[in-house]
Amino acid sequence: MDPIKIRAGFAALEAEGSTIVSAIEKQVCSFKATPVTAPPTAQPTPPPSSLAPTKCHHRPSEVMLALDGSGSISEKDWGRFMAFTDKLIEALPIGKGKMQVGLIEFATTSLLVQPLTDDKSVIEKARKDKMTRNQGIRTYMSKAAAMARPQLANKKMPRTLVVITDGLPSNRSATTEQFHAAKAEGIEVVMVTVGFYANMVPPTDSWLSTPAIKIKSGFAALEAELDTIIQSVQTIVCTAVPEGANAGASKVGAPLTQSEVDAISSALSKG
Repeated sequence: MDPIKIRAGFAALEAEGSTIVSAIEKQVCSFKATPVTAPPTAQPTPPPSSLAPTKCHHRPSEVMLALDGSGSISEKDWGRFMAFTDKLIEALPIGKGKMQVGLIEFATTSLLVQPLTDDKSVIEKARKDKMTRNQGIRTYMSKAAAMARPQLANKKMPRTLVVITDGLPSNRSATTEQFHAAKAEGIEVVMVTVGFYANMVPPTDSWLSTPAIKIKSGFAALEAELDTIIQSVQTIVCTAVPEGANAGASKVGAPLTQSEVDAISSALSKG
């Protein structure tokens, strides 16, 4: 662009004002910005994955199932209860070096239907042959706990008492005493409360090692909670190695997430 020449001095600047403005507008309108390329953004390198489990197994453990056989359970619901019990026994990882399971039926009195064993077929047979609802009509959970405690005596392994009931304890103070004694001996206490009556007055928190598994809609809904009950007694241990490392140099790795534990529990319970 040629310069704007004003030879008569500053006094003549005003006369050329429009010329100067026009020149500026022309330059602005014809300006083309040089594109600026942003520097490439470095993508952060993802952190190395956490230690991946290479092998999972169940620690040896003991589980006593204390099953309510009191008079408040109808014949139809008893059939549902026993069908569920058979599925529970089948799903648990019972076997040598894994889980031992025993059975107690309780009502007014308690019966040791099956002492602890790692033979699943023996447990299944005892359930079918010996669980006959001949223990009366009351709900003495305390007697079931008193019977379970000497069975769950091996302090070298995890031990769990699982009580499944549709009622309230006939002697609440004795129940408190027995559950507290079991916990003091290192026994985990898990309770499954079935139906309206059992959930009308919640179990005392201090009885239990974990919150009660509440099945308010009755025995027909037991099967839907099968996995929850299984997970309450699972004792899974996983051995892990860093990704890419020699699989032979395994060591215990980072804790698994709950979703990973649930997936492993489901897989193992089906195997």
